[in-house]
Amino acid sequence: FRKEIAVLSHFRHPNIARLYAYSFGNDGGNASTAMASMNGEHCLVYDLASNGALDRFMRDEEKRKLLDWRSRIRIALDVASALKYLHDGSSGYVCFHRDGKC
Repeated sequence: FRKEIAVLSHFRHPNIARLYAYSFGNDGGNASTAMASMNGEHCLVYDLASNGALDRFMRDEEKRKLLDWRSRIRIALDVASALKYLHDGSSGYVCFHRDGKC
């Protein structure tokens, strides 16, 4: 988990949520965040996605109707750009993942 935090904290891409803070539970976590432990559980703090996750948006029939095909293609290209960034090591780290969240 700690190795993942170290890697995640280096990602800077407009289509990847930025990791701002974390806590490792009772052991103090990242002291620079001044974030209290949450009952001994790990906690990650990311950018707020004000429109929610894309997968939830696309499952809502009414919201899905708001996206024309041009917007859908732009979204697909943005996701592809983020995956390329993760895979080609542009951040200084190559990231292999199993569960991307859109």
